[in-house]
Amino acid sequence: MKRAENVLPLNQSELLKALKNILKGLVILHTNDYAHTDIRWPNIMFHYYNYQLIDFDNVIKLNSIINELYDHYPDYLKKGHVYTVKEDLWQVGNLIGKLNIDFSTDVVNLFESLRNKQYNSALEVLKIIDEFLIKYKAK
Repeated sequence: MKRAENVLPLNQSELLKALKNILKGLVILHTNDYAHTDIRWPNIMFHYYNYQLIDFDNVIKLNSIINELYDHYPDYLKKGHVYTVKEDLWQVGNLIGKLNIDFSTDVVNLFESLRNKQYNSALEVLKIIDEFLIKYKAK
């Protein structure tokens, strides 16, 4: 196993596969009413060609009120803010923004939509990723 920060996706195809794996983990967390809160490349492992979300030390109940701010929280959060699914998805968008690779217009639009908190569930974004995997033939 390697930390994903040492094995970052090198192209859009690899990114889409990584996002699919990460979002599957988020769907499980969110379905059980939890938020990860610390989604960044150092907290993702790469193992047998799969990316896996790790580091659940900062997991909180969804819709918890933020009483303390941490460096890994989205920069717009303030004390008293309610942490929702949209904050975890904002961090997924941040993963895309950290990469220096060429993206299709679709992925750029997804990045912007995630960063603008336009999605309400990880499952919704996972379905979009599945569509992109078909469209761009990344299996």
